[in-house]
Amino acid sequence: PRRLSTLLALGAAIAVTAAALPVASFDSTGLPAAGGMSPDSISGVMGQTSLMSVSVSVGPTGKLLGSYEVTIVWDSTIVRLDSLRAGGFGPLGAGNVNFVNGGEVKIAQVNATGVGGTITLANLYFRFVSGTIGNRTTIVPTFSELPSTEDFADLLVGFTNFPGVARVVP
Repeated sequence: PRRLSTLLALGAAIAVTAAALPVASFDSTGLPAAGGMSPDSISGVMGQTSLMSVSVSVGPTGKLLGSYEVTIVWDSTIVRLDSLRAGGFGPLGAGNVNFVNGGEVKIAQVNATGVGGTITLANLYFRFVSGTIGNRTTIVPTFSELPSTEDFADLLVGFTNFPGVARVVP
């Protein structure tokens, strides 16, 4: 009985510890600032279009995001970017979007008043073009500029980036 109660207590402690571990997400509240794809994983079949958003959370910094520059890359043999639309940061005007090739796009925007919290920067509509079941591609946003509006502090210091994944399903 004593050994059983010890094992039960140990099992409960492990369960509590596992439940307390952070889950990888672009808006992790314990991070100074984070960005990534949302949802972090999409699945689809050939010809189907799925939405992924690139988002940033300024977390507990108390700062407002004033501008950003992000490059997003993926494997164009698995998904194709059908279209790209603005998120909650502001409209995407001429010159804000640069389609580098079939597997890369660069986006840069400025918002003079700044935006806080978790911000959807852009919505990307990917079409699955590979019919091979199990094929997958990582969709990686890389931020090269992320200053605040108040003091132009660089929010990339301590920044965490979470990629997304697209995979072909039956």
